[in-house]
Amino acid sequence: MRSPRDMAIICIDVTNRCDLQCSNCTRLLAQQRRKWDMTPDNFRLALQSLAGFDGVIAMIGGNPCIHPQFPELCRIFVEEIPEQRQRGLWSNNVFRHQDLIAATFGCYNLNPHGDKRGIKSLLELRKRLPNLPFYEGASYHAPDLIPDKGKMWDAIAGCDINKNWSASIVQNNGELRAYFCEVAASFDLARGEDHGHPATPGWWRQHVSAFSDQVLHFCPGCGAAARLQGRLDSEDTDDYTASNAGIANSTRGKRRVVELTDVVRSTTAVTDYSDEHHLRATIKDAGKISLSVIIPAYNATATIRETIESVASQPFPETIVVEVLVADDGSTDDTRKLVELMALVEKRVHIRLLPPAKNAGPGAARNRGLAASGSDYVMFLDSDDLLAEGMVWVCLQTLSEHPELAAVITDVELMNAHRDVLPAQLNAMIWSMPSNMVVRRSIADLLDGFPEDAAYRGPHATEDMVFKQALAAFFRIGWIRYPFLKYRVHPGSHFDVFLDTTYVVDGELQYVNKETNDALDAATAIYLTRAKMRVDEVGAGREDGEAHVVLIDITKRAVSNG
Repeated sequence: MRSPRDMAIICIDVTNRCDLQCSNCTRLLAQQRRKWDMTPDNFRLALQSLAGFDGVIAMIGGNPCIHPQFPELCRIFVEEIPEQRQRGLWSNNVFRHQDLIAATFGCYNLNPHGDKRGIKSLLELRKRLPNLPFYEGASYHAPDLIPDKGKMWDAIAGCDINKNWSASIVQNNGELRAYFCEVAASFDLARGEDHGHPATPGWWRQHVSAFSDQVLHFCPGCGAAARLQGRLDSEDTDDYTASNAGIANSTRGKRRVVELTDVVRSTTAVTDYSDEHHLRATIKDAGKISLSVIIPAYNATATIRETIESVASQPFPETIVVEVLVADDGSTDDTRKLVELMALVEKRVHIRLLPPAKNAGPGAARNRGLAASGSDYVMFLDSDDLLAEGMVWVCLQTLSEHPELAAVITDVELMNAHRDVLPAQLNAMIWSMPSNMVVRRSIADLLDGFPEDAAYRGPHATEDMVFKQALAAFFRIGWIRYPFLKYRVHPGSHFDVFLDTTYVVDGELQYVNKETNDALDAATAIYLTRAKMRVDEVGAGREDGEAHVVLIDITKRAVSNG
């Protein structure tokens, strides 16, 4: 049998409220006499007890979206679990929470059990998440209230629930309790008993033998391992045998309760009650870290091949999945043909060329890439810049080890510099350019990407500087003092304009006759104000007084995956 530490998912059961009454519900909801909702404080403690767990942490119920404090639970989820890929939602109906859910969760198991209201709510959610899968048909639920006979322990050792589903944390009489099996937790709640373990930090790391008391207590009275024939969820009927009559007789509502005497077995796993291929595909990569390298491109045939190759040649382990998203900004040269060819022959990373769009500037192109990305992290790499060896590995490792950081930036190496650049000027560039950073996808979404106002399409092109200004204003950023980005210097570029308009006195950057631009100032003020409102709404920003820059020492870390 599997220990929770070997599972790809651990569930936190936040409520036993549900808008459906499915037959043979594995949560035993109809047998739980009292309604309960996990408190926000307990939800935070449950998440904290799973610190270090790298799989999916699923919020389940009942229907978690019915929890009266669901928005607050989502806020706490984001605060405690910075990786969006790890935040899972198991539900049948999301009601009117579509925007909140799309911003909060990265993994979904959605099954409306054929209910038209639930299907309608999930179709609305799919408008925010176009690739969102969910099962629209009816489901077959096998009974969980039947004790197995004969080779009981052999069957229990291969139980479908233990192999495919999850350990669980529930709130039992106000206390957090941990179980090696989510169905075991449901039995305790239905019987009004408590055989859970304290949900203390690291409880899930123990060997399965540490849960032997739960195995001995729950498994002989559960029919899941027997693979019994199920019935449609809509039949509003529960099956039981005499040994579980106590639970069956306490069933709430008008549902039918049937005592089984003839056991009909099924060859289908209990956990295959619906089409779960989408969930398995998601969970398969749940322990992996994903990065989208977003490249805005405009007439970039001269440089983009080398830029993409600098990404594809990065050394990183199999636990990291990298894709390159090229957002063509209305090129009139052969940029699209070149990228399409590279996508066909490049095997080291997945390359996606986004549909063509009218020229709207680099900010809009980056935002198209961000909208198309489903990764945990994003990098906005200009089409003429290059990554030095090890940038992906070091940046992602740093963010994994420092959940308090919203992003990391690196130092920059200038290529083909045709004029002197002073340290203060280079540092200012480091904190304004887009290519030398990796940012959490959830944070980039929260800031609503880059500003796209037409005012930013002048000679200074400061949309990237404003994006980083918002990052530094509201979040903590790690600064890796190593030149992981190679920046091509072009005569007459925005960088030249910056050098022409700045000078340095006593190590401090000064501007030469800095011009005022009312339209640009107004657009920046609007962008920063809206960003602050979104950050404040979810409470995701750094606390007042916290340093916004954290220097990262990588001298003890290998540049490659070694």
